[in-house]
Amino acid sequence: MGTSGKYLEWVRVLDKPSSITPLSASIPAPCPPLRFRPQELSATWIEKWMKNPYRVYAEKILKLRQLDPIDKDTMHAERGSFVHDILLDFVKAYPHNLPDNSKDIILKLAKHKLSEFESTPTHWHYWWPRLERLVDWFILTEAEWRKVAYPWIQEETGHLEIYNNASTQRKFIITAKADRIDRMRDSQEGAAILDYKTGSPPRVYKIKNGSAPQLPIEGLILAKGGYQGIARSPESMIYWKLSGSHTNSGTVTPITLDMAELIDAAQDGVDNLVRLYEDPLTPYVARIAAGKIYDDERLYAHLARTTEWSSGEKEDESENGDQE
Repeated sequence: MGTSGKYLEWVRVLDKPSSITPLSASIPAPCPPLRFRPQELSATWIEKWMKNPYRVYAEKILKLRQLDPIDKDTMHAERGSFVHDILLDFVKAYPHNLPDNSKDIILKLAKHKLSEFESTPTHWHYWWPRLERLVDWFILTEAEWRKVAYPWIQEETGHLEIYNNASTQRKFIITAKADRIDRMRDSQEGAAILDYKTGSPPRVYKIKNGSAPQLPIEGLILAKGGYQGIARSPESMIYWKLSGSHTNSGTVTPITLDMAELIDAAQDGVDNLVRLYEDPLTPYVARIAAGKIYDDERLYAHLARTTEWSSGEKEDESENGDQE
């Protein structure tokens, strides 16, 4: 080896590591002390907790919050809240008999609500005819519905203590905000849970297997007296999809499952989930569902280094895109 070759070899040795350890990313599984673990979550967060515990760890324990992008499209969420608000105001104002000019009243409420915006986005003007069709459908559906039930609770948050650790005196509270709970006319103790949807309601199999727990948890809280301190038996759970389209302005979708079994399953599910995480050795594992990374899970995927330990593919999930 010549002199130049010797120097080149020295340079190579400078950059050559003494050993090489293959990179193997492991799934994050943080295990915070019991005192930092949440003791109250909403039904919406129960669903997120089951889907990806790491998100509960990031947002509820580390108190992290991803900022919304500057160009985030909030149109659908704003419309959902808008429709909920005007129907809430209308039903509260007329809990018994529907006036003949119900449509005029609701549209007047809508115009007043729009006037509260500093500036009305252009898309609202294009959306207004859809709102009128939606209101027509709602009035007809509401008139028929009131033959069997009448309004009782609207936009109210119920509470239920589902677990009390005798050794630590830790209590866990589950909350759920109900769009609407009505009393049945032919039953002293019966009630129906209604959920307005401007998006698509979850499929029945998701409700049955517990992955869409919102209404079953509302039913559980209702059965235990968590709304206004009055226990009532949920006789039905129904989605009212409010679309306002030309072909289908709205759809009534009852949950065709045994209500008693659904409530019992909800009780078992939340009990088991809370008890599992009341064990300080239970980690908040990052996970993906069925090999796919849904938008909801991507919020903290960069912190969980999801792409390093999974081959998950991004997939949009719009079935439950509506608010709680």
